[in-house]
Amino acid sequence: MVSASNTTLSIENGMKLAIVDDKGNIVRQGEDVSKEIFDAMTEQVVRNFCSKFSGFTEADFKKSA
Repeated sequence: MVSASNTTLSIENGMKLAIVDDKGNIVRQGEDVSKEIFDAMTEQVVRNFCSKFSGFTEADFKKSA
C-alpha cells in the first residue's frame, strides 16, 4: 500500500495518507502529509546514521618530525 524511494513516499492509486484526530476527523490529507512524513523519516535516518560517528580530535592526527 505504501512504499518509498530515495525521494518520496508512494501511495497506491486511490489512497491518501491522512492525519486523523482521536475523534476520527481528518485534520490533513494528501501530498502535504506524504511529504511531511517522508521528510521526518529522512531526518530521523540521517540523525541515526550520523550518531554512529564522532568528529576528529587532535590525537587522530600524527605529527611529522
